[in-house]
Amino acid sequence: YIGVTHNSMNYQPLIVIDKKKIYIDTFEEELHAAITFDFYSILLHGAKAKTNFNYTKGHVKHMLEEFVASGYKFGPESFVHMWN
Repeated sequence: YIGVTHNSMNYQPLIVIDKKKIYIDTFEEELHAAITFDFYSILLHGAKAKTNFNYTKGHVKHMLEEFVASGYKFGPESFVHMWN
């Protein structure tokens, strides 16, 4: 997946902001890291974001609602079913 690095036993979504690498979180599941990368890529780049999967406006809206409802922490677990 783009934006995902493998670190020992875990996977990390990696975003580059102002030429600085930012590791967002650490996951045991590669798919969770890929979805998390996509979410933050969309936040940063909007409709022009490079993502691993195709998202509808409804998907993005739901992701943003979950993000806000959880106190601004993104949890990919709610979205894995879309790509399994």
